[in-house]
Order: sequence, then structure tokens, then C-alpha cells
Amino acid sequence: MANASAKGADIRLAVIAGTSVFISLAAFAAGFTGRLPAGISTVAALVGVSIGLRVAWSYAAKSASSASHARTMQMISNVGLAISGFSLIAALPRITSE
Repeated sequence: MANASAKGADIRLAVIAGTSVFISLAAFAAGFTGRLPAGISTVAALVGVSIGLRVAWSYAAKSASSASHARTMQMISNVGLAISGFSLIAALPRITSE
């Protein structure tokens, strides 16, 4: 029974992560095409990425050993920082032109 519960939790985490990725991509596309203002699309993309990274962090926290937990957290932090930096660089021309 515990195995079924864990599998259900994994599926729920995958759905949440997939939804947050979709929201991030949709916000980026809407901002890029001009359907959303640059600031709002950037914030929406970062919120989606933050949720996705939080899901990845919680999944890694419960399934990793101590040594691999530290490596996983470092990788998730680096990915989050890279995505945030990329979003900022991509939004700068649109934010500063208005």
C-alpha cells in the first residue's frame, strides 16, 4: 500500500512540474509575441520555473542519499540561476524600450 501511495505522489509531482513548465513556456511565448507586457511575462515565467524547481527539490530531497543530495541541490540551484539570468537578459530589451 505504501508503494502505491508513493507512486501517486510521484505522479502528482510530475503533473505539477509539467504544468509549471507549460505555464513558463506559455508566459515566455506570450511575452515574446507581445500578448503580455514584458514584466508580467517574465514574472510569470519565473514563477513557473520556481514551482518546477521546488518540485524537483522536494523529489530529490526524499529520494537521494546524502552525497548525491548535495550534488542534486547544487545542480538545481545552478539551473534556477541560469534560467533566472536568461529570463532577465531576454526581457531587458523589451523592458528598457518602453
